[in-house]
Amino acid sequence: EWKNPIEGNHTLYVYDNSEKLVSILHNKGYKTVTVTEIDKVSSGGLLVIGENAWDENLNIQREKLKRFMEEGGRILCMKQKQTNINIDWMPVSIKMMTKTNNDPAHRPFSFTTKDGMNINLERPSHPVFKNLHWNNFKLWSDYTDFDESKSGFPEIYPVTQGFEFNAGDLQQVAVLANYSRGLSGIALCEIFVGKGSLLLSGFDMIGRCGKDPVSDKFLDNMIDYMSNKNQEHSLYVYIEDTIVWGDFASEKGLLTGVYSGLILNTFPIIPEQYKKQYPLKVDKKGFQYAGSYGGWNDKPARQYVPKGRRPMAPYSINSMGGFDVDEKVKEGEGHFYAAIPKSKKQMYTLFENPSKEILEVSLSINDMKPERYFIDPGKQLNVKTNILNNEGTIKVQFKGDRRIVILQTSFK
Repeated sequence: EWKNPIEGNHTLYVYDNSEKLVSILHNKGYKTVTVTEIDKVSSGGLLVIGENAWDENLNIQREKLKRFMEEGGRILCMKQKQTNINIDWMPVSIKMMTKTNNDPAHRPFSFTTKDGMNINLERPSHPVFKNLHWNNFKLWSDYTDFDESKSGFPEIYPVTQGFEFNAGDLQQVAVLANYSRGLSGIALCEIFVGKGSLLLSGFDMIGRCGKDPVSDKFLDNMIDYMSNKNQEHSLYVYIEDTIVWGDFASEKGLLTGVYSGLILNTFPIIPEQYKKQYPLKVDKKGFQYAGSYGGWNDKPARQYVPKGRRPMAPYSINSMGGFDVDEKVKEGEGHFYAAIPKSKKQMYTLFENPSKEILEVSLSINDMKPERYFIDPGKQLNVKTNILNNEGTIKVQFKGDRRIVILQTSFK
């Protein structure tokens, strides 16, 4: 039941410097054509680039790759060495990670590592995860016959060559899986170029194929998704229901880790008899806490739960996991992209001001001029925004005091 039936007459164009990928694909029942020149790939076909196969020959053909995708071609790119791949022509700047979780140093200086476990599926209902679950992406089986007499470590990380985006604006990228601190590491994403796209993976898969059913199923799903002419490729998450910010099932992968600028707001739940002892406080960065900082790990009466999102960017996360902001930048920012029904004419946004001061926030949709609002201390404000010339996709931008909490968004 793990194996996909091979439907149709798939012919995969393979760029690889070894026979390993071709052998795996043949065992799965696919027909392959090995290529070294992008011109040899049929228009609208699927090009599969093997693990660590990206080389100078591909770098020389960057413009051909771009044109191939612009005309509707699809590329499945397996994990690549950070020193080889050159995709500066893509619509988003990508940085391959170099530091490892296996570094014994405490408080590592690299916020994001190249390898990771407990991979987060941002869009769990996406076709590449068909019949797979979060539990399948915690740890993977070692395939190297490692034992303690050998140096190094067993290969158990699902991701061994993740990457980051240097830009926060992911207008042409669908992040499908991520990991590491703040979900800053990207494990799998689809980058859209013209009529086509590139599915870029950091997963360690090829060595496991034929041994690990999860890896086999995952590869089949990727190939089916990228080669099926009838498969819809969605850049943005489609939203029909109310978004309850902070509820991940409701958000449906709208916010991709640190890149949206909208951080999760945590709210302390205090038993009634302790509320006077631990009064709710809000600092200038917007963090809400009970009485004093900390306590979530050694004071069980102080439980912190998700409640909304807050505009925080630009910010950085230090080695202890704390948020650092430039004190000179008084307002935080954040945004999200979504696909919505073209029939929707208004957006309703519920804000909350948990502080004891009047706070200011603005929002805009697409290229509209931002509208500013003032929210009284301890109050909520439901804002209606007209959606002009709704073409089915929107970018919503927020800017305001970092203490402002965005609770809900709905479309009517």
